[in-house]
Amino acid sequence: MPELPSYEDYAALVNTKFSLADAENPLEIELVEVTEPVVTTNQTHFSLYFRSAAILPQQTYRLVHEKLGEQFIFLVPTARDANGCVYEAVFNTLN
Repeated sequence: MPELPSYEDYAALVNTKFSLADAENPLEIELVEVTEPVVTTNQTHFSLYFRSAAILPQQTYRLVHEKLGEQFIFLVPTARDANGCVYEAVFNTLN
C-alpha cells in the first residue's frame, strides 16, 4: 500500500486546486487550509479544508493533484456561503 501524504505534503499545497476525477463535468476544488497537526503519544491528526463553488454531498471523492497524484478523500461539507461550500477532511494516523 502506498504511503499516505503527510501534513507537510498538504501544507505545501494550500491555495492549489485538486480535480474531482469522477465528476460528470470538470470540477475543481481548492485546498484553502491545513490545520496544524496535533500529536499525542499514539496519534497524529490534522484537517484539510477545501472550497468549491459546487455543492457536493458528504462522501469519498477521487481527487487528483498534479504533485500528489490520485487520492481518495472523504469530504464533509462544513459551511456554505454565497461563494459555495467549504469541505473538511480529517486525517488520523497512528504514530
